Amino acid sequence: MPTAAAGRTLLRSMSEQTLLEALTNGGSGSRPGAAELAGLLWYHAPNARRCDNCGHLNLFNIERGWPDLVVASPPVLRCWELKTERGSPSAEQREWLRQLAACQEVDARVVRPRDLDGCIETLLAGKLA
Repeated sequence: MPTAAAGRTLLRSMSEQTLLEALTNGGSGSRPGAAELAGLLWYHAPNARRCDNCGHLNLFNIERGWPDLVVASPPVLRCWELKTERGSPSAEQREWLRQLAACQEVDARVVRPRDLDGCIETLLAGKLA
C-alpha cells in the first residue's frame, strides 16, 4: 500500500496532460477517462505552440485565458483550468474563471492533481443515461 508521502510525491509530479487525460479520454491506449465513462461531452482548448520545424506560432484562435477543459455535465457547465500542484493561473485565466463563476450553473475553477478524485466523482455522478 502506498504511503502518504509517496502519494504526495505522485501528486507533485503529475503533469497537466496526465490530469487532462484522467478527466477526459484516458489518453492513447489506456482506460477511458471520467468524462468519456460518463458519456459527457467535453472540449480541451489547446495551448498555443511553436512548430518545432519552422518556429511558427499556432494559435488555434483560442482566447487567452480560456479554461483548459469545458465539460457539459447537465445541468452544470464545468470550466476547469488545469494546473500542476505548483502552477499558477495567469491574470487572463483568473479573469475568465471569475466571470464564468459569476454565471448560474457554471463550475469555474482551477483544478489540481489533489482535486482529481473529487472531480472524477463529480463527472461520474453526472453520468448520462
